[in-house]
Amino acid sequence: MFDTLTLMVLISACSTVLVLALWVGSYGHRPVGLGTWITGLGAQTVAGMLLGVRPLVPYLVGVTAANVALVLSAALYCAAMLEFVGRRLSRAWIYGPSALVVVLWPFLRTHFPLRVVLGNGLIGAGLAVGVVLGWRLTRATRTPVRGLFVTGLGAMALTFIVRCLTGAFAGNRLTEFRAPSAAQAASVLVYMGGSLLASIGFLMLHRERLEDALEARRAELAGLGRTLEARVASQVTEIVAHTRDVERLNVELRQKVQSRSAELTEALSRAAQGGRRSSLAAGDTLAGRFVLLGEIGRGGMGVVYRARDTATGEAVALKVIEAASGDELDGLYRFLREASASARVDHPAAVAARHVDVADGRLFMVFDLVDGSGLDRVLQREGTLPAGVVALLGRRIAEALAAAHAAGVVHRDLKPGNVMLSASPPSVRLLDFGVSKLREAGASKEHATQQGTVLGTPAYMAPEQVVDPSTASEASDVFALGVMLYEALSGRRPFDEREVYALLLARLVRDPTPLAELALEAPPALVALIHRCLAREPAARPSATTVAVELVPVIEDLGAVDESLATLAHGSRTAGDASPGSLPDAVATRKLGRGA
Repeated sequence: MFDTLTLMVLISACSTVLVLALWVGSYGHRPVGLGTWITGLGAQTVAGMLLGVRPLVPYLVGVTAANVALVLSAALYCAAMLEFVGRRLSRAWIYGPSALVVVLWPFLRTHFPLRVVLGNGLIGAGLAVGVVLGWRLTRATRTPVRGLFVTGLGAMALTFIVRCLTGAFAGNRLTEFRAPSAAQAASVLVYMGGSLLASIGFLMLHRERLEDALEARRAELAGLGRTLEARVASQVTEIVAHTRDVERLNVELRQKVQSRSAELTEALSRAAQGGRRSSLAAGDTLAGRFVLLGEIGRGGMGVVYRARDTATGEAVALKVIEAASGDELDGLYRFLREASASARVDHPAAVAARHVDVADGRLFMVFDLVDGSGLDRVLQREGTLPAGVVALLGRRIAEALAAAHAAGVVHRDLKPGNVMLSASPPSVRLLDFGVSKLREAGASKEHATQQGTVLGTPAYMAPEQVVDPSTASEASDVFALGVMLYEALSGRRPFDEREVYALLLARLVRDPTPLAELALEAPPALVALIHRCLAREPAARPSATTVAVELVPVIEDLGAVDESLATLAHGSRTAGDASPGSLPDAVATRKLGRGA
């Protein structure tokens, strides 16, 4: 026969193996309720070990703690089953029976039969509740799995119920046992078997639930697949229909392009042959949309009108090309290049081309109409400008140039006549990209850049433009900006020779007069930046972005505000206005050898 210690060690060993098996087998994916079940098995293991060594340890540990652990394990089994079906057991129901044992046990220390009845009764009742719950809450599972689980729980419950009944009927005849009887050994074996069956059944329940969930997911994915196939089929149908529409639109577009190309060819041919159309006058309508309100300015290549766009009701500036001879055909190409450059530069301070078209043999371009004064007229009127205003003006122009350079556009004719000061924001607007250079394939072969041709205004041209106009780059625009800021701060240009050749040669052989000698109150940082812009070597000049950034602290130190620029624009007539710098003929394009 086995003694008590041996039996309890067997129970503990069985429980320990189950705990380890369940813990390791479920590592990384522990379903709901399984952790609580493993905890109950752990409590059962501790109870078995304590009961096995109870003669060797204090009463409080060997008996009281052991029975509390057994009662707790039964409560945890019930909690695990409720968690499995998505319900929660109140903590009072889990820990209440164990607390009852702790409270009553000291009073029953000398009453062994009552301890047997109370302890085994609580455990048996808990496991019996587990049997009922297990049977009712696992209806949706397969019958064999359900039966295995409930049978295991029932065997465990039966062990403690029999023990409780034995204590109740034996009464005072029941005493502490040292060597268990065959019946007690059999009950222990039944308990061990029931624990094993219940644990295996609980795992199988989880496995069955996972299989059902997987099957449901497969069905869901199959449904999604069918939905996706239907959607793809619908989209393919739409794409086919859309393709037909695109093909139809392409045919219409080709027809329109051919028609517009014919009109453009006719307009260029008339301009090259010197054929003038009848003059436009206020009240005339161009392209059935733009009503002319009056002439703003006139040049050798064209006229700028104030007009009203009947489609939007807005006032616009409308530039019309009217070439007089074939020698000025390059102006037509500059016109088209100006339209392209203006469309590419996206910045509030750059006047944008809204529309380019040909109507009645005339090429015309539509711009935003800017109210204000040209910087050239402001400088004629004011002479010099305060350092803060100059810094603010330079920053706004530099920002517009940086946007143009980022879009691959070099202005090549930056000068005060092509800068407008506006009373409304933005306070500075950059005009006239008529001789601009587009950074793209074939840009070095532009029609307007011919051998011996000077493109730009001589007083503002960079040294490299003088030597070879085709080498003009972003640095050339920065040089012109430096000339303008020098002029605005000192009242004179850095190179002011009267003869064109002397003017062009001067920047190749000498430096300008130090600005600090002419503008005594100008901040040294502003003076130094302007001289860097005027460096003879393009690589030594800062970029437009750098200029804009370095002017920020100067503006902040001087306290300059945009209103100071708007104030300069007051009292002048409207621009797109008579500022000649906004007209094509104001661009100094002279053949070397023909004179200025």
